[in-house]
Amino acid sequence: MLPSWVHQLWQERIDGVAFIKNETAFRLYSPRQFSKAQNWLEIDVDIELSDWMTLTSIGRALIDPANHLESNTHDFGAGPIDRWASGDFFQAELRELYLEIVQGDFDLRVGRQQVVWGESLGLRILDVINPQDFREFILDDFIDARIPLWGTRLDYTFGDWVFEGVWFLDFEDNRPADLGSEWQFRESGQLDLFLQSPAIQLAKTKKPRDGRLSDSEVGFRVTRFMRNMDVSLNYFYAWSDFPVGFRRTIGGNRFLVEPRHTRFHLLGGTFNYAFDVFVIRGEGGLKLGQHFVSTDLRDADGIRQREFLSYVLGLDWTVNDNLMANFQFFQNVIFNKPSDIPDEAVNNIVSVFLRADFINETLFPELIALYGINFGELLIRPQIEYQLTDYLSVTLGADFFIGPRSGFFGQYAAPARRLRRGYFTGRNGRVFLEVKRSFSL
Repeated sequence: MLPSWVHQLWQERIDGVAFIKNETAFRLYSPRQFSKAQNWLEIDVDIELSDWMTLTSIGRALIDPANHLESNTHDFGAGPIDRWASGDFFQAELRELYLEIVQGDFDLRVGRQQVVWGESLGLRILDVINPQDFREFILDDFIDARIPLWGTRLDYTFGDWVFEGVWFLDFEDNRPADLGSEWQFRESGQLDLFLQSPAIQLAKTKKPRDGRLSDSEVGFRVTRFMRNMDVSLNYFYAWSDFPVGFRRTIGGNRFLVEPRHTRFHLLGGTFNYAFDVFVIRGEGGLKLGQHFVSTDLRDADGIRQREFLSYVLGLDWTVNDNLMANFQFFQNVIFNKPSDIPDEAVNNIVSVFLRADFINETLFPELIALYGINFGELLIRPQIEYQLTDYLSVTLGADFFIGPRSGFFGQYAAPARRLRRGYFTGRNGRVFLEVKRSFSL
């Protein structure tokens, strides 16, 4: 039994919530098997140090006996202070730990955190501050897929304007699915085979150094709020979250491939305009100096630099009190693309999102579908959530992939093809069940 003063302090100064969750998925195609049986524990604690200062901590532990998302090795690329693994199926992570100071019109956050700039559903455009975990492709919610970073964020509000500045001395790259795991990228498997050639020598990946001022990332966003519209302008000077393979000849027909993270400038903006039951949304970003791999072996370093534009236009429609719909059009453009860059010069994707609620807002059917126009590919994600109580929910859903192997979604739809050492790709359609229990601390 806690002393009364401790109990009173906890009640007045500490606010904690937690949840335990089981996520189980079963593959619909060969090899038919449970692809995950993840058990999550997450604890979120806010400690009010004063009327203007709060310390927030979010920790998470994961046990997955199925362990088909990982190979037998772990390379988290971070110190043990924020991530730790033991064996093949247990992980623990300090998701966020930051001090927030609010004084008048200023809001300062210092520590390990997520910074959200994008507003699109399904795919990221401006939401590029934090790197992404791709161990389940793009199927995780963004809040779970983002990899938090150690850094500083400052917001200053003046009238209808908000200025936000971000600065990160911490670097982490994207976390792709491991080779041999269910969600490895098709290109990763091909690259792995390519690098087995005796003519290819792979150097160690060159990464920015944590804590070095010249290797830090910095950006800002200016937002203006109006009666039924808001707009923002964004800038971010950053490192690419995936390395690019620079190539050079080392004698005869032999090549050295050195993966490097490269710098780029991102210029972008967003807008939202609400009228009646509709909201029109737009979000776009132009990367200056994006690096692309060239297939021309005569090229000195095997790299081309081009400007790269990504944008999305969307419409939110509140159909009635029980149904919401969202429609989006995504486009990526590589300007002045030469033939030796294998990526599409223009890539188009459309999406539909539907969510309803029934039985006094306890039953929530949902559907999201993304269609890749260039390759005729499709990702369909139906699910239904039932909230038994305010603290207990059950979700049943599925993920279906349709299309050719050359597509972003289709790489998981084509007939399974073994690469080597038992690697498998293709036909990753699955059904899943999620049970989540939340509680207050």
